[in-house]
Amino acid sequence: MNHGIIAVLIIAAAVAGCVQQTKDPLMLIRIPGHPEVYAFSYDIRETTNIASNNPAEIRNAVLAANSVTFAINATNETLVSGYYSKAAINVIQKLKTYQLYSGKIVDNYSVLVYDNQRGAWLNSTSETKPEFGDVVIWFDADAGRMSVDIENGVIYVRGDSYDNMVRVADKLSLIFMNVDSTMLSGS
Repeated sequence: MNHGIIAVLIIAAAVAGCVQQTKDPLMLIRIPGHPEVYAFSYDIRETTNIASNNPAEIRNAVLAANSVTFAINATNETLVSGYYSKAAINVIQKLKTYQLYSGKIVDNYSVLVYDNQRGAWLNSTSETKPEFGDVVIWFDADAGRMSVDIENGVIYVRGDSYDNMVRVADKLSLIFMNVDSTMLSGS
C-alpha cells in the first residue's frame, strides 16, 4: 500500500514539474555571422509580439539609410525626453554594431527633441534648425498603444511609459535584425 502511495506521489510530482515549467526570459541573441551578442531589456519572445504595420518596409528603410534621425516629441513631463533619448541611444548602439558586422559603416545618427512648449527643436546643446536624415524615427507617447509603424516614410515608435518605450525600441531593433517570433519558435 505504501509503495502505491509513493508511486502516485512521484508521478504527481513529475507531472506538476512538467506543467509548471516556464521558459527563462530570453534576453540575449546572436545573429548568424556576427560575433556580437545583442542584449535586450525584456524577454525577446514577448517583444517580437509587439504590433508593427510593415516590418519589411521598416527594416529596408533603416538598413538602406546613410543617415538616421531620431526625433523625440517632448511633452509636459520633464523626464519624458530623457527616457526616450535613452531608448533611442540603445537602438543606435545596436544599429551601429549590426550595420558594421553586415558590412555597412554609418556614423550619421542624430537625436533631436521637439519642445512642444517652446515650439523649438533641440539638439544636445541648444536650439537648432533640424536637418533630418534619410530616415526619421519618431519616438512619441501614444496612450494605450505600443507599436512600431511606418507611415508616409516616417517610422513611429510608440509607447506610453518608459518601460513600454524601451520594449518598443527593442522591437525596432529586432525588426532591423530580422528577428521575429517564427525565428524564435524553438527557444
